Amino acid sequence: MEEGSNRRDDALAGRMKLIASKVDSKIYFHHDAMLEYRNMKHIISDLTEEKARMDEEAHRRLAAVPPELLALLRKELAATREQLGAANEELAATREQLGAANEELATTREQLRAAIEEVVATKEQLEAAKEQLIEAVRHQDKQQRALDSVECQPSMRRTGSTAEREMGVVGGNALKAQHFGQQIPGHCDELDVLRGVLIKEFMQDSGGHILGVKEMGRLKRKPFDEACAAKLPPKEAKKTASKLYTTWENLLKNPSWKPFKTVVAGDDHHRSVLLNEDIDVDDDKLQELRRTWGEGACCGLGVGRDE
Repeated sequence: MEEGSNRRDDALAGRMKLIASKVDSKIYFHHDAMLEYRNMKHIISDLTEEKARMDEEAHRRLAAVPPELLALLRKELAATREQLGAANEELAATREQLGAANEELATTREQLRAAIEEVVATKEQLEAAKEQLIEAVRHQDKQQRALDSVECQPSMRRTGSTAEREMGVVGGNALKAQHFGQQIPGHCDELDVLRGVLIKEFMQDSGGHILGVKEMGRLKRKPFDEACAAKLPPKEAKKTASKLYTTWENLLKNPSWKPFKTVVAGDDHHRSVLLNEDIDVDDDKLQELRRTWGEGACCGLGVGRDE
């Protein structure tokens, strides 16, 4: 029994030592924490003193500033605050305007998209109308060709060398042209009316007169270039030749100037005229051209005729 009692005493003594060890560790822990908190308290106290010292220093500095300067600084500060407020208001207004502009842009985009769709549709309609117009023009051209072929029947042809250059026929042949024009089916009524009026006026104006057409010479550029190159430097010759060519080309187009001699051939029965044209070498303008630039430039005026 004594041995059992000793064992229990030993176990109890071990437990008591363990508890004492834990208590000691807790004491040491709390001691360290207390020391740490004390250090923190000292730091806070030092910071508080430093802050108080800095505040006191700031007050002394403010007290040392002249009142006028302090008032001026306060005014500038107030003005800066007002400017900042105005800038904030302007920024808000700009944001509102930007929002309205974005909405307007979106609306414009929608309108533009609708306009593009409308333009595309209109283009398709125009293409269809163009095709119809081309087809109508082709049809009218076929009718006109048929009319021309009818008006050029063998009964209206001429024989002999003068038939190739005969320029007009009045009288019975004109009436035949009117008659043939009326026989073409589907021919435009406006063309029929116009043809009738023209034939009537043609017959009235041609009574007792010989009718003809003046043929102008076809102008060539090469003779002018050669004539100017023979008398002038290359750069000046090119410019002068171009100017000279343009002048005589415009002169040839002027109906009042007739540099050709005409030979009239025909008979009163058919009231027809044939104009054979030769250059009039005695013309004043041609004589001046020959004297200034030579024979080549003068002969270049009458190389061919437009029929």
